[in-house]
Amino acid sequence: MNHHEERPQIFQSFDSLKGFRQLLKQQERVVVERPLLSEDDLQELNHKLYRIKAGMQIQVGYLEQDTCLKLQGMVSKIDFDRKTLQVVKKKIPFRCIVSLHGDEIESDPFLIP
Repeated sequence: MNHHEERPQIFQSFDSLKGFRQLLKQQERVVVERPLLSEDDLQELNHKLYRIKAGMQIQVGYLEQDTCLKLQGMVSKIDFDRKTLQVVKKKIPFRCIVSLHGDEIESDPFLIP
């Protein structure tokens, strides 16, 4: 029997540039100030939130720490009691949302401009 066949196979990934990937992620982050939304903008966001249903495809702009992020995906859950919107697995508090877009929430035939 060959000595190499008896030895267990252990494979570990080797990060030759330790910390490099983390440094790249930090540089990709764009630090922005919280946008000041007018009363009309806030009211429009509120109307869009109430038109969202689970299963809709949307794009949401939100703030996380000091970074403005955009996420596109299917709405898993919207919870008005906890004031959170869940897109796929990401839960976003309503207070952090700065923009909402989606075909089904943009075109509301009963919306009065």
